[in-house]
Amino acid sequence: MPKTYQTKLDRVFAALSDPTRRSILERLKEREYSVMQLAEYYDMSFQAVSKHIMSLEKADLLIRRKEGKSYIFSFNSSPLDDAWIWITRNNSFWQHNFDALQNFLDQTHRKNITDT
Repeated sequence: MPKTYQTKLDRVFAALSDPTRRSILERLKEREYSVMQLAEYYDMSFQAVSKHIMSLEKADLLIRRKEGKSYIFSFNSSPLDDAWIWITRNNSFWQHNFDALQNFLDQTHRKNITDT
């Protein structure tokens, strides 16, 4: 896996790991907001909300545009495609291993029943 792909994926998962950032993305799915408008929804300082937005921007989960003196943000879902691919691949790996474990346990259980 190329380093840049892994770094982008790490940033997406890091951004999504925080409930405030996930909440910001949920709001931005509905409509665009300025930082000031977003800050009104959270019981934290404007600077704290700005840090969350910076984390989301580093993960390319936001699109920023200038409107007058304000920056307006909207949700960019495209980085989630790579995250979904990674989750799906790993889900397949674990599902295969859980199926193998289930088969082993079934065989062991049957063997124990016939041995008794």
